[in-house]
Amino acid sequence: MNMTPLVSGLISIGVLLPLGFEFSSSLITLPKQETTPLPISELSPMDDTALPFGPGESLTFDVDYGIIPAGTARIRVMEGQHGLWRIEAEGKSRRFYDWIFPVRDSYISIVDPARRLPVRFIRSVNEGGYRLEQDYRFNWEEGWCETEEHRRRTPNLEDAFQLPGRIQDMVSAFYFARGMDFSNMTAGDVFSIPTLVDGEQFDLRVQYAGMATAKAAGQGWSCLVFHPVIEEGRIWSSPDDLTLYISADERRLPVLVESDLLIGAMRMTLMSY
Repeated sequence: MNMTPLVSGLISIGVLLPLGFEFSSSLITLPKQETTPLPISELSPMDDTALPFGPGESLTFDVDYGIIPAGTARIRVMEGQHGLWRIEAEGKSRRFYDWIFPVRDSYISIVDPARRLPVRFIRSVNEGGYRLEQDYRFNWEEGWCETEEHRRRTPNLEDAFQLPGRIQDMVSAFYFARGMDFSNMTAGDVFSIPTLVDGEQFDLRVQYAGMATAKAAGQGWSCLVFHPVIEEGRIWSSPDDLTLYISADERRLPVLVESDLLIGAMRMTLMSY
């Protein structure tokens, strides 16, 4: 079992969706003019509670496979045009892995911070000989998402999906989850985030597991602990094999991701912020 592609998978929790999450359903493909506009209630600005992130935030991570430094990742939030925010996630393998399986992946999510919805999602995957380019454009007023997909040695695909309601892309799902209110959650509670991945809706389910301490960026952190609900048997053997540590302060920083795999283990550790 070749685990090197998982270097890129740990850029953000959303990137792991196609690898091991099971709760998905295909979206309806329609000509754009036949889609149904979403109700105003779905598109209204959210409450004015301040988000725990914003333009200027920059996070860097080390990705380790066992004791081997496998890769690095960086995620930045920047000001975009027309009041939008631009979230960029980049991941690459280190020199040791480059001669085995080079990884150069990037993800861009342009989001509306008032509605807390994505406006555009651009994904570029370059892993060994595998190439994938995706461009998703969300039109919330008309109720459709226009997609383009380019894969090496395959015809280009262009589609328009009927938006089923509020749905996130692979990066915005994780970022806006940081703004949720966890104050009334108890260990064992599960919440769900509808997420668009490869033309399918994944109801990303995450279980709250309580509090713990994690070490990252040269210090100890009091953290909220979460277990994304995963499919056992493909990559993981237990429901608790994927663990997220999120700082329990007002910043809700992703401090540590631990993944016990069927072969070996991986960690993504916050190094600077």
